[in-house]
Amino acid sequence: MNTVFRLVRLPLGEQLRLSKLVALRAAIEPLLAAVPLPRLARMLGVRVATDGAAPLPRLSADALSPADLRALAAVHRLTRRGRRRDRRCLRHALLAGSALRRHRPVLRIGAASRDGALAAHAWLEVLGGRIDTGDATDYTPLRGTRRT
Repeated sequence: MNTVFRLVRLPLGEQLRLSKLVALRAAIEPLLAAVPLPRLARMLGVRVATDGAAPLPRLSADALSPADLRALAAVHRLTRRGRRRDRRCLRHALLAGSALRRHRPVLRIGAASRDGALAAHAWLEVLGGRIDTGDATDYTPLRGTRRT
């Protein structure tokens, strides 16, 4: 109940923004299963980068507005439960990208070898920094190929 009272005290615009994130979190799994990732990312206002560029340094909290920081905190709370830790980075990056879409976020996906198995990780880059649930520097960003 405390959360509801805190939500009601926020300005209407932020209430709507956070409500949208909650609804999007509920829809993200079926959307990931039904829609190709590049298209889903575009729908959420996130560009998928396939240039293989090295990860940026972590984003400083000073680069974001208080409203953006609250939205990212909500994304973190929404994505920290329910999924295995090694599988939530993509959902986190997509939700965070949607919340920060006015800053033109970029989704990056990287791969690494872990104990002989392939591991993947997703992170978001925005305002010259990285928003990450893990350590993207351990992963090699994927490069895309051009379709002819």
